Amino acid sequence: MVLAELQLLLKDIYALEIGHDVYDFLITDEALAANLDSGGRSMDEKLLISEPEQGAAEVALFLEHSLVERLQSQTPTKRLDESNLGDFWTALEGVSHFTYYAFNA
Repeated sequence: MVLAELQLLLKDIYALEIGHDVYDFLITDEALAANLDSGGRSMDEKLLISEPEQGAAEVALFLEHSLVERLQSQTPTKRLDESNLGDFWTALEGVSHFTYYAFNA
C-alpha cells in the first residue's frame, strides 16, 4: 500500500494521469532482477526496461524485499523519521522513475 501512496503523491504533485499501478510491475526477488539486468550493478532500487520491438516495452520496478517489508512496518506516510528516511527516499526514487516512464511511454 505504501508504494501506491507514493505514486498517488507524485501523480498529484505533477498533475499526471497514469493508468498503471506500480504494484503491477513490482518485483522484490534479487535473483530475478539480476537475471533481467544481466551485467547491471546490484542496487536496492532499479527500474528495469526492455524494449524488444518498437512500440512495446517490458517494465519492472525492483525494490529489495526487506526494504519493502520495512516500509510496510514503518510507513513513511504516517511517520517519517531517521528510522525510515533512507528507505523512503529509495522507494520514492523508484516509484518516481516508474511514474515518469509510465507517463512518457
